[in-house]
Amino acid sequence: MILLNIFQGWNLKNKIYLLTFYIISFGAQQRLLAVNTIKSQVTPASPLLSLAEAEERTLQYSSQIKVSELSLISAQEEVASINATRYPKLSLVANFQNIQEVPKIKVGLLEQPLSDHRQYSIGPTLSYSLWDGGLKKKLVESLRWKEDSLKIEKNLTEIELKLNLRTTYVKAQLVTITHELVKDALRLALEQAADIQNKYRAGAISRMDLLNSQFELANAEIREKQAKSEKNSNYLALARLIGEPELRYDWRLESWDNQIISLKNKSLQVNNNTISVKMSENSKVKLLEAKSKSMESLAESKSASHWPQIQLSARSSLDYPFGPEKRQFHQNTIMATLQWDLYDFGGHSHEKAKHLAESSALTYQSSLMREELEQKLKETDDQMMSLVDQLKSAEQAESESGKLADLKKQTYKLGKMSYLDVATSQVQHLDSQIRRAKIEAQLLIQKHQLEYLQTNIEPNTINR
Repeated sequence: MILLNIFQGWNLKNKIYLLTFYIISFGAQQRLLAVNTIKSQVTPASPLLSLAEAEERTLQYSSQIKVSELSLISAQEEVASINATRYPKLSLVANFQNIQEVPKIKVGLLEQPLSDHRQYSIGPTLSYSLWDGGLKKKLVESLRWKEDSLKIEKNLTEIELKLNLRTTYVKAQLVTITHELVKDALRLALEQAADIQNKYRAGAISRMDLLNSQFELANAEIREKQAKSEKNSNYLALARLIGEPELRYDWRLESWDNQIISLKNKSLQVNNNTISVKMSENSKVKLLEAKSKSMESLAESKSASHWPQIQLSARSSLDYPFGPEKRQFHQNTIMATLQWDLYDFGGHSHEKAKHLAESSALTYQSSLMREELEQKLKETDDQMMSLVDQLKSAEQAESESGKLADLKKQTYKLGKMSYLDVATSQVQHLDSQIRRAKIEAQLLIQKHQLEYLQTNIEPNTINR
C-alpha cells in the first residue's frame, strides 16, 4: 500500500520512466534466461564431414562424371566397331527372284528355255577389304584421339568438381567461423546487458548506458540471425554437391588452421621459367591438342577416299536352277572387286578442307589457352602473396582491437568511460576477427585455384 501510494503520487514523466525500466528489465531477463538454457542443454556430438569425404561423395554422386564415363565408353565402342571392319566378315547371303522373260534357244522346231522363272541362291560369303588407301586406319586414328580427348575431359570434370567442392567447403567453413564469432559476441552482449541492468537498479550507472546496452544487444541478435541464415544457405549448397538426402546443419567441418600456417610459412613465388613448361602439359591445353589431332586424322581419312578400294570375297552357295535343268546345284565363287571414285564434284576435297580448318582452329585455341593459363597462374600467385601480407596486417589489427576492447571495458568499470565507447570497441574487434577469417578463406580459395591451374593430365591418359 505504501509503494502504491508513492507511485500514485508521482507525476506522469516519472511513471513512464519506471514502466520503461521494467519493460527493458523483463526483456533482458528473458534473453539471459534463453542463453542460460541453451548453455545448459547437452547437445550430442555433431558428425564430422572432412574435405576428403566430401570430395569422394561429390565424385560418386555427380551426374557429370557419369555422362563423361558413358561418353568415353561410347567412343571406345566406336573404335572397336571400326577396327572390326578391318578383318574378314562372314555372312549368310540369300536371294530370290521371279523373272518374267526366260531366255530360250531354238533346237530344230522346238524352243528350249535356258533357265526358270523362279531363281534363288543361298550360302555363306566371306568378304575382306584388301585395300582401302588407309581409310580405316586414319579413321581409327582419329577416333583414338577423340577417345583420348574424352579421357582428358573426364579428368577435367573431376578436377573442376573438386575445385567447386573445395570452394564451397571453404565458404561453409567461413560462415561457420563467422557464426561462432557472432554467437560469442551475442553471449557477451547478453551478459553485459544483465550486468548493466543490475547496476542501473542499484543506481550505479545512467539510463543512457542502459539503453545503449539494450540497443547493442538488439544489434547482436540481428547479426546472429543473419550469420545463421548465411550458414544454412552455404550448408545447403554443400549438401547439394555431395548428394546428401537429408540436409544437416550440425556438421562439423575440418579446421583450416594448419593449412593457413603452412601457406604463411611457404614460399608462394612461382618460378616463371617453368610456367610455360607446366602449361604445355596442362589438361585444358592437351584437350584442345587431342581434338586438333582427331580432326587432322579425319582429314587424312578423306584423302584416302581418293584411292581405289579392292574387295575380295569367297562364296559357297546352293543355287537354282542349273541352266535349263530345273534342279539345285552347289556353286563355289571367288570374286575381286575394284571401286575407284574418279570424280565426285569435290565432295571429299571439301570435307578434307573442312576438317583441316577445324584442326587449325583448335591448334590456335590451344596456344591461346596456354597463354591465358600462364597469365592466370601469375595473377593467382600475386593475389596469394598479397593475401598473405594482408593476413599479417589483419592478425595484428585483431590483436590490437582485442586489447583496446579489454582496456575500454576495464576503464568503463572504473566509471571513466561510457558504455557506448565499450560497445563500439567490441564491435570493431568482432569486425577485425571476421575480416581475418575472410582473408584466410580467400587465401585458401586462391590456393585451390592455383592447384587447379597447375593440374596436368594423369600419366597413361594418352598412350602415344
